[in-house]
Amino acid sequence: MKQNSLLTAAMACGLLMLASFNPALAGMNKTETQRFQALSADVQSLSSNLRSQGGDFNSRIARLEQLLEASNMQQMYQRMQTLDEENRQLRGQLEELSHRLQQFTDREKKLNLDVDQRLEQIESRRGSVMSTSPSVGYVDSGSEPYDPNEGYSPNEVTNVLDEQSQYRQSFGYLKGGQYSAAIVGFQQFLQSYPDSSMSPNAQYWLGEANYGAGKFEQAATNFEAVRSQYPGTTKVSDASLKLGYSLYELSRWDQAKSVLQEIVIKHPGSAVANLASTRLQRLKQEGH
Repeated sequence: MKQNSLLTAAMACGLLMLASFNPALAGMNKTETQRFQALSADVQSLSSNLRSQGGDFNSRIARLEQLLEASNMQQMYQRMQTLDEENRQLRGQLEELSHRLQQFTDREKKLNLDVDQRLEQIESRRGSVMSTSPSVGYVDSGSEPYDPNEGYSPNEVTNVLDEQSQYRQSFGYLKGGQYSAAIVGFQQFLQSYPDSSMSPNAQYWLGEANYGAGKFEQAATNFEAVRSQYPGTTKVSDASLKLGYSLYELSRWDQAKSVLQEIVIKHPGSAVANLASTRLQRLKQEGH
């Protein structure tokens, strides 16, 4: 643009110079007049060329500006495409991690179920031994036949069998995903046998049944009951973890973090501590 202005100024100066000679044309001879006219024609031609080139120069500048703008738009589009691809990759990785975490949680839950089932089978065998009597009693020097139920009344032996049966039935409902039936069964068990050695487990599985049914408020109450009523049992750490999960589902972020952090501190290196750490990281990523 600056070059165009300079050229225009030069043309103006040339025209002014020619104009200044107009008063003296009368004193020139024919040859000088022809030369002056030729010079004037050259100046006018130059002026016309400069104007034409100036317009072409402006159009070139405009074209360059358009190309630059188009280039910037292309770069922005390519950058957006790259960011979109990176976002898709990150989303896929997150979904894969979530799936792996769910698989790990399912395996851990299945392991707990298997362990509890084995304990329940041991208790069942013990109850079976208590209820079994021999066909012929051993007699020694005229003594009374041996009674394996000695020290237990018939009603007490029946109660042991009923206790085992009700617990197994409720546990079977839970394993089969029949959460409503499991909830009713474990509630009845705890009401009927509050002092049973299986009450801590029954209380925990009642919480699992409520959690599986999406009743997180009731589940939190059940898991807290395990912690407060049976503090010395093996189910406390598991109940604490599921309490943290229940509070998370209830959007009680601070309470959930407090419980999960307590697990990490009290049970370092354990499976429940690893699961608690994973959920704490998830809370942090979600901005809670």
